[in-house]
Amino acid sequence: MPGVAAEWLERNFVYPDWPTNSTFSVVSPLVQTGVNADNLPIAQSVIANAHLEITQRFEMLDTVVGTAMGTTPASAGGAGTFLHSNRYVLKQTYTVKNIAGAAISNVQLFQLLHGLNSQRGVYDNRLYTGQLSNFCYDTTLAGVDAYAAGAGAGLEDFIGFHATSAPTALEIGSYGIEGNGVDNHGVGKPTDGVHLSIEANWLTAPYNTRQGTDNFAPPTRWVSGAQRWNLGNLSPNQSVSFDVVLSILTGTKVPTGTGSTGSCDGGSSVPGGIDYEFESVETEGTCFSDFARADQAELEVRIAQGDFAALTFQIPSQPAQVWKVEFSGSSTGSITVKFGYDRDARRSSECRLRLCQLGGRCRGRQHFTGLHFRRAGRSHARRELHRLRNRARHFHQLDPHCGRPKWLVNGASVSTAANYTFTVTANELIIYWSRADEAFVVEVPELPGCMADGASYEEAGANAQVVIQEWIETARALGRVIPEPRGKLAYA
Repeated sequence: MPGVAAEWLERNFVYPDWPTNSTFSVVSPLVQTGVNADNLPIAQSVIANAHLEITQRFEMLDTVVGTAMGTTPASAGGAGTFLHSNRYVLKQTYTVKNIAGAAISNVQLFQLLHGLNSQRGVYDNRLYTGQLSNFCYDTTLAGVDAYAAGAGAGLEDFIGFHATSAPTALEIGSYGIEGNGVDNHGVGKPTDGVHLSIEANWLTAPYNTRQGTDNFAPPTRWVSGAQRWNLGNLSPNQSVSFDVVLSILTGTKVPTGTGSTGSCDGGSSVPGGIDYEFESVETEGTCFSDFARADQAELEVRIAQGDFAALTFQIPSQPAQVWKVEFSGSSTGSITVKFGYDRDARRSSECRLRLCQLGGRCRGRQHFTGLHFRRAGRSHARRELHRLRNRARHFHQLDPHCGRPKWLVNGASVSTAANYTFTVTANELIIYWSRADEAFVVEVPELPGCMADGASYEEAGANAQVVIQEWIETARALGRVIPEPRGKLAYA
């Protein structure tokens, strides 16, 4: 409103803690009012001052595949880049009502975003395809928590908000300055930052020179971002609503060098988690993993959104266990990924690995050059995917299913056979019962890394023949030497 300073809706901020200039009071506290079609909660609260009553509605949305978080500033031009958020996002709807008894002109809404460990941020206004693509005016912040327990090089957190309308003002900037001797990010209003630009409405120096800054990565923390939208004039008792979506994404930082290891989502000892090892990382990045137990409806959404191509095989039981893994850096050599498989969710005891490559957003071609797996423990099974060439950024694993393994690469089947037959080889097989794995395990000493298992002696042997054929055909495709079967091996 002309001549009126911007006023915060929140009376007290936290981290750091400081009182604001807000005159708003709670009319009705935040309570859950119901659930939506995805059975996710909807909550609402109402606040008011002498002029405005604001209803704040919060609804969790299941996007299944996430929504685009822009990572290239608008001013850079070009096609831009983005990451997919976690599948669940928070939709915030602000309904502003004039209760002043007289007309109010030029009502404006500001949204401030600050991530506790944020070290850089961008504003991106590109229209990316996918879920909630109309929420394309993004503010995205990112930073590494180097002290996250068990995270190796640390967890990298992305947090963003998205709007459907272009802002009339924006800024990516500071929220206090780490190491200046004053700001401690615990107590006290930060001495500099975007919050002060909002209070000044970017009208006075130095804040007017910062308006429109869409990229900020200072040498020290902390970082925040904001957008402002004009809601227009309000007659007495008139209301206007505005939507903002809040998204997050967390991954594990992978440093450069050889033998970089880490985990996501608790590691492979937890159903849905993964462990990874990179042979050589050339450009540091972040490994993101998303796990889902997907029914047929969800699989169809993922196919429609380009997560993977239409499946050419049947899924014998539902839900399917789906891992979506992305790496934002670059590497050479092999990648080993171990998947925490929820065995309790399966009704079938015979397992195979099906692997699909993510389409569309890949850079280059993903190469799958061998795999082996074995069960481990009662609550999950270990899946080890070896020699995964990282010339692309994304891959998917669909959970193991009965029948012959079939790989989909760039949407085209590269299954080694059109049916479920296999040829018995002359390689030596070592078969033994594993009490820990609750399965018969088969090792093929002549073919490094070639293993299989089964619920029975016969099943384990049959599964081994399939894996041997896969090993040989993959080695042949790569031009590698295939050891000749030598029969029984002698050991000292």
